Amino acid sequence: MTSLNETTTHKLLTTILEKDWLADAAKTKASSEELRQFIISLMIDAPAALGGIEKKDLLLVDYRLLFHNLQGKAVWYSVTDIADMFGKHRISVYRWIKAGDLKAKKIGGEWLVSQDDLNEYIDMRQSNE
Repeated sequence: MTSLNETTTHKLLTTILEKDWLADAAKTKASSEELRQFIISLMIDAPAALGGIEKKDLLLVDYRLLFHNLQGKAVWYSVTDIADMFGKHRISVYRWIKAGDLKAKKIGGEWLVSQDDLNEYIDMRQSNE
């Protein structure tokens, strides 16, 4: 049976990922304490954005666990970064995204790829070779 703490932590993780806050959080947050401060600032500035998570429940969140779960997703690469990695033109990377081979999110008008999605794409390419 999961505790209220685990349920709230999971719900907060899901909310962060669904709302694309991760790109903003990841660029500036380097520790679980800084992530906690980011969430608290959201609670103060935009409580409705937390997807119905109550303020009192945020006190129960295991921010170290939340931070750990976000680490693999906290590194984002631009289309230019990926083109440089593979020695390809940016148009090739856009084609991979459009074809669904490379998962990406459009955040702030820019296509970004998480570390996890890039690793998945690399694994897929290696298995096809």
